[in-house]
Amino acid sequence: MTLTATSKHIPFKIKTRPSTNQTTTSKFKFKVKVKKPLKTQYQLFVELCNKHSLPYFQFYDEDSWCGPVTKVVQDDFERILDVFEAAQDSLKTIILNGYGFVIIKPVQQLDDLNIQYPTSHFDACKMTHDPLEPYNTDMDVDDDDQYSAETESESESENIIVEEEFIAEEWKYNNTLYLLDTSTNYVYSPSTLEFVGKKTSDFSIDYDAKEC
Repeated sequence: MTLTATSKHIPFKIKTRPSTNQTTTSKFKFKVKVKKPLKTQYQLFVELCNKHSLPYFQFYDEDSWCGPVTKVVQDDFERILDVFEAAQDSLKTIILNGYGFVIIKPVQQLDDLNIQYPTSHFDACKMTHDPLEPYNTDMDVDDDDQYSAETESESESENIIVEEEFIAEEWKYNNTLYLLDTSTNYVYSPSTLEFVGKKTSDFSIDYDAKEC
């Protein structure tokens, strides 16, 4: 028996191994979350005022602090105080006492250029219904000048002499020469023109009489 060899073609693919010197990289996409800028104490204060319909206005204090504040009358004090007390975790405020009202303002001192102050809040936030004259005005008088003016006025009033004309004649009494007002019988000293008394007769003077 004779065997004949036959060849059969078997298809195959060559798989190449990756080189050990090559590195594979995976690509990832990162989404960056942008943080919103934190609100300032002034902005939080204004938002709280707007939320509760509280008028606010620009205020300057003696420590050069400048920023938004709100004026609270005595009848509304407890209600509005609770509003700001509840916000103390994020908004720090202090209270300034007035006559029949209080001023609530942020503790922190910042620049208020970005704060819009509504002009409609002005009347509601006035400290008094009467107009106030500024402390330094043209009508103000320096204390020294005022004292000087008062002193001059008093000095002038003291130096004012009211001259009254009357007809007097010389009259001699007890060897002393006097001036006699013949219309009133008042007797005066000729050297000083001071009142001496009143002539009651040719031989007597009432030294206790008063010049009317």
